Formats: sequence, structure tokens, C-alpha cells
Amino acid sequence: MHNYIGICVVSQSQIVSQGVKEAINKLELSIAVESDHGEVCKLNSTVSVDLIMTYLLQQARRYLLFYQKKHQFSFHVMTYETLDDALADIALHPDRTLDLVIADDLFLQYGHYERVSHQFFRLFEANPGKLSPYSFLLSLSEMIPGSARVQVMDSVTLNIWQPDPLVWEIQVLKNLMNHLDSTYINPLLVRATTSKVTISSMAQFIHDYMEYHFQERWDFHYYTGSVISGFIDSMLRLCDGTSTLCESGPNEHSLAVSALCGWQFYQRGYVIAVTSGMIDEFRGTLYNLKRAHAPGIIICADSPRNSWFPFQGTMHRDYDSKKSIEAKGIPCVYIDDQLNLPERLNEAIDLLHAQPGPVFILATQSVLECTLKPGQLPHPSQWSLLVPQIEDNEASVMDAVMSLINHDKRRILWQCCHLTDHERELIYLIAEKAGIALVDTIVSPGAVSDYYQQKPVSNYIGTLAVYGFSSKVFHYLHEGQQLANPESQSIFFLKSKVDEVSSPFSVSKLKNKCHIIQVNCRLEHMSPYTDLAVHSYLLSFLKTVLARLNVDEKVLAYRRRELERVQNYPNTTPIDWLPQVPMSPNYFYAHLGKQLHNLICEQGFVYTGVYDVGKCGIGAMRNLPKTGKGFSGWYGRALMGDALMSLPYLARTSSQNILAFIGDGARDLIPNIESHVERALMQNPHRQKINISVFYLCNGMLSMIRSYIDMRSATNNTKQTFLAASSRNLSLFTASNVQIIPDVHATTQVIRERWTTFDATYCETMLTTPQTIYFIDVMLSHDSDGDGMVLFSEAAWQRANIIRKD
Repeated sequence: MHNYIGICVVSQSQIVSQGVKEAINKLELSIAVESDHGEVCKLNSTVSVDLIMTYLLQQARRYLLFYQKKHQFSFHVMTYETLDDALADIALHPDRTLDLVIADDLFLQYGHYERVSHQFFRLFEANPGKLSPYSFLLSLSEMIPGSARVQVMDSVTLNIWQPDPLVWEIQVLKNLMNHLDSTYINPLLVRATTSKVTISSMAQFIHDYMEYHFQERWDFHYYTGSVISGFIDSMLRLCDGTSTLCESGPNEHSLAVSALCGWQFYQRGYVIAVTSGMIDEFRGTLYNLKRAHAPGIIICADSPRNSWFPFQGTMHRDYDSKKSIEAKGIPCVYIDDQLNLPERLNEAIDLLHAQPGPVFILATQSVLECTLKPGQLPHPSQWSLLVPQIEDNEASVMDAVMSLINHDKRRILWQCCHLTDHERELIYLIAEKAGIALVDTIVSPGAVSDYYQQKPVSNYIGTLAVYGFSSKVFHYLHEGQQLANPESQSIFFLKSKVDEVSSPFSVSKLKNKCHIIQVNCRLEHMSPYTDLAVHSYLLSFLKTVLARLNVDEKVLAYRRRELERVQNYPNTTPIDWLPQVPMSPNYFYAHLGKQLHNLICEQGFVYTGVYDVGKCGIGAMRNLPKTGKGFSGWYGRALMGDALMSLPYLARTSSQNILAFIGDGARDLIPNIESHVERALMQNPHRQKINISVFYLCNGMLSMIRSYIDMRSATNNTKQTFLAASSRNLSLFTASNVQIIPDVHATTQVIRERWTTFDATYCETMLTTPQTIYFIDVMLSHDSDGDGMVLFSEAAWQRANIIRKD
């Protein structure tokens, strides 16, 4: 059979176009030789490019001649100087099908790097031949920052010019022969590259279920592997052209973080797909998904149960991963027979509806890729959206709550956890009408905040949590250094378990010194310290409160005076402004906080805060003004690195600026995600107005543990808190700031800096530069001052008897 092989070259470089012609000419001359007198290549200590070319031509000649009875090839090179010229000429010659498309730097002029693949496909599809992973070849004159992204694009092979033109010719021949082998000659490869694309039944069912029940408010997160790759391909094809966000990440743990982020910020469901053996790679974030009741399906490829110690398998005679998952309180279904697929999928969805949160499906490759007949799988509509029914509260409970709010001359504080936009709006309205103090918490920073719609929130007084509680919160709840009498104040915990992270108070104080009202939709989460338990969804509770709100004038005036009293307490002390080098954390936050206040008030600056686990993350939550909800690594298991790992997802989805505060200890725990953040921002439709600033707060130690040791022991043996020496720690005493801009031509700028001092003018410029990502090493000293790490920190000499502002 004769095969026409069209090779289209779009290039303004003679090196590229002439190299292709030379390579094809040499191959044709080699094939035309009547007999092969070439010797077997003998390798020695040096292998020249000439030897490689000789070897390649010999191998290609022998291989093509061996199969020439079945496959004869003619090669036709077409060269053009522009893409438009190529498209116009190909349209005039429908008989010239294309198998290979080769281009140079010219293709980079058509937009982002991600557009390069589009240009190749656009040209190929003008008159397509056979497509293979070797069909597209891009030759660049030099390696520039960002060009490496081309290597991850569909079917694009990247080549950088070398001084010896033979290197380019060899690359062309190698790609050509690989293409011929995979699409024409080798039966096994041909079957794979030309087989009809099918959609697996499991992928079809899960996609249809998510679409039906989440109405496009769901994401698909995946980390590929050989066994799961077919399922992932089916899911990607089903999601193509929809609003479903399909994203991978640096590891499996990052997928769980992204799913949690999507649920907390946007109430999006999720599907996660990972390969065999990776079931334990989600870290404690898996528990965080369960704690958040974030509904989703996690697909893990696995081996058949009867396999003899399978490679990477977790279902065999020595281990049962299903039991391991269920021991975490997470339901799991194992499917190893496609005949049982409908029944097992029914079971998985029933579990999801019975207990909102993650549900695992372990499945073998044959099950993941099987295709059943239409009608064999259950239809998603057979499940209604199950919402747990909550009985109405006893009238006496709400009567008591409303009497307290409307008539009791006492301070009232509401601690708010993760809120919907509607809930937040109602809380601000009620707080203003009733003189209620509002606080957020380190597990949900910005649930309520300093500013709302660029206007100050006078009822917001800071953060209340086991760490990082604000001075204003301390003085609101205390008289002197003692917790005020429970008859004088009430603390409402909204959407909270009143767990240990919620407050700095001991069990004894919670039981005996606090008057606690808890609003929670789950009876099993009502705490033993609660005086009034309101079993209700928060939205229903807020609507009832607003409808019955009628606060006595004297009560309201008293509460507003109390709010005004604590608002007069300064956020900083004079010593926080000491311009020492290295900077103290409090000095850095004092200046950055002042800068943010100015930007928010004068320019309407809004941002999403990202706070990792550690003393520096606590300092940022406590000391910097917030404009809305943020993402905290302190949620659930408080895993260092979770907040940093959330940045790619937020960079892809956020419509606001992003400020992240990451300790150097947290950075050391996870893979480098900086390139993922850059790629994600480039895909964000709001990127032209977004700035991402990642502050790596570096002092070479685990500061929070060091502060703990400082407060509990006189020992100076703190080496357990030291981080391994690195260039960033050794540069702590560099006298000047450093800036590195890798690629001034990139659409999205990525700038790396080191700060040893704080420059307010530059900081303002930096924070307001859109479509730019800053990774900043902020060189700090260590101190154990303030930051609300323990209750008695407010009695320390720096803060005791602070003079209030006029």
C-alpha cells in the first residue's frame, strides 16, 4: 500500500526548512541504495553526530525495506513562511494530507505558549493525515523561560537549535520514523493510535451524576498513572467544553487541598482520580474533607483481589485498603467485576447521600475502562438531593436567645466560621442593629472581617481562637486580666463545635466562666460547655433572629459603648515599630498592615488571604486587615503546607488579589508549586486584574515551637526547631533587597525577591501590579512577643497598661 506523507514546514529560518529537506533527502537516498554495505556501528568512548546519523539512516532503511511489501511511503515537504500562507495553499490542494507539521519561533508570535499547540492542530486539521504523538515538532532558536511549557502540550516535540545542523536533521528523521512506526507499520502501536475513542461506563455515570446534582458546580482533580489513565481520559473528554474545572497538581495531596478549597470558597463538589498505590497520599487533608462535609467521589485504581502481591496494589492477602479507609470514618466501595458495576455504583451514591463528604471507590483497570450497554447503569435522577431534616427548635430555646439579644444588658460576641455570602450579609446587618461584636477564627479567617465591600465594619474586633486572638477581643471579654463574669457577656459559636481551636480558654473556664450559645445543625456536635443549644441551620437561625430583632435602646447604647471602648485599643505597640535588622515579625506586619489599610480605603483593594500553619501565619491573620474570607491551613488537622498547596487552585479561580503568608518550615514540607501557580493564573479569566504575592517568612526555624519552648523552659537547647541550613537562611544578613525577573517578555510576570527591609512605596506598587506573581523571601528575626499565642501574652510588659488612643 502506498502512503502519501505530507510534511508541512512553517518557518522563516533557513536552518529549519533546509534541515527538514536535507533529512528527507538523505533518507530517500539511503532507501534507494540497492544493497546495504554498512557495518554494525561500534561504540567507543566518543559517539560523533556523524556516527549517529549513519546509524539512524541504516536502521531506517532496513526497517522500511523489511515492511515495503505492505507499506510504501512517499515524502512531500511543503515550506511556507507564515501560517496564513500555509493555510491558504493547503485549502487549494485537498489531496495533500498532512502527517507532520514543523514550525519555528514564528508560532510563539500567535499568543500565549498554550496557544502553540492550537496552531499546530489548526494547521493539521486543515487537511489531516494520520495523527501521532510525533506529528508536531517545534524548533526554537534558544531556550527561553516559559518555552519548557511547550513540552507538556499535546503531541508537540520541542527542539532547540544546535551549532551542528546534523542534530536538527537527526531530530526530524527520528520524529518521522517514530510517526511511521506508530501509525502505519507496527500493528500494536497502530491499533492503539487508530482505535476508536470510547468513554468508560464508570466515567459516564460519575460525570452524569455530578452534572445532574451539582449543575456544573463541581471540579475534576486528577493525578495520572498507567492504570487510571483511561478513566481520566474519559472524564476529560466528557468535561471538555463545560464549566467543570479539570486540573492536576504536583501530587495527590494537592488534589485534596484543591477540593477542600473549592468547597469552602465556592461550594463546589469534586471528583478526584488517582492511580493504584496512592490511596494514602492525601495526608490529613482527607480528614479535613470529611470534617467539612465536602461532598465528592474519590476514585482510586487498584488491583484485583485475587492478585498475587500486585505491584502498587492495596487489595491483597496482606493488606486491605478498604478497611483502612473505613477506619478513618470514610465510606468505601471496592469494584473488581464489571458485572457488579451498576450495583456497586448504586451503593457508592447511597453512601454519599447518607453521609455528605468524601466517598471512595476502589476499582480495577478493567472496571474503570469497561463499556456497558446503554440502560445498564442507574440514572442520576433516581437520587434526590438529600438534605438532612432538622426538627424545629423548641420555642423556649429561641425565646431565650431572643430575650438575651433584645433585653439583656450584656456584651454579646458572635464567633463566625465558614459562611455563605447570604449568611455573612445577614450577620453584618444583625450585628449593627443589635450591637453585637463579631470575630473570626484561625480555621476560617475573614468569615467576618475588618472591611466589607470596602467599608469598615465597626462591629468586627478581631480573631478569637486558641492562638492568635486579638488584643481587642481580649479586652472585650476580660476585666483587667480576668475573664469577665458570665452574667455580663455571652459568646455565640456559629457553625462551630466549640472545639479546642475555637478559643484560648481552658475546659474549666468554658464550663464555669463562659455563657455559651451554640448554633449547629448537627446534634452530635453540641459541646458539653454549651448553655443554650440551637439545633438549626445557620441561615434559618439568622432569618428568625432578624425577624424578631427588637433591641431595647438602653441595651443597644450599652453594647455600642463597649464596642467603642475596645476599638480604641491600638493594634500595635510602639516597640513593634523598631526598625531592627533582621526585621521582627511584628515590625513587618505593622508596616504591611498600615499599607493594606491605605490601599483598601483609598483604592478599594480587596484580597483573599492564604495563611499557613505556623507563628507567621498566625501573625498575618491577627495583625493584618482582611477584606473577606481566606484559606487557612489551620482547618481540621492543621497541616503545614496545606495553605501553600491551595495556591494553584486559588490562582486559577479567584477574582481577587491573593496574599499568602507561608513560613519557611511549611515551604520545606511540600513540593515546589511556583510553576503550578504561574500556569494556573494564566488560565484564570480574571488574570488581568489579579496580583498574587506570596510572602515566605524566613527565620530558619519553626518559630511557633520555639516560642512554646521559650515560654515553658529556661533551656537554650532549641536545636530541634532549627531548619536545615539553606541559601535563603544564609542570606539573612544581606544588606539590600534582591529582585529577580526571569522573563520580561512573558504575559504573566513572575518576580522573585528577597526583602531585608520594608519599603512602603515599593510595596504599594508591588501589590497593585496586576497579572504579576511575586515570590518574596522576607528575612525576619525570631521573637516570642505578642501575637496572642497564650492568654498571658496580653499581660507581658510590652502590652500591660497600654495607653488607649484618643
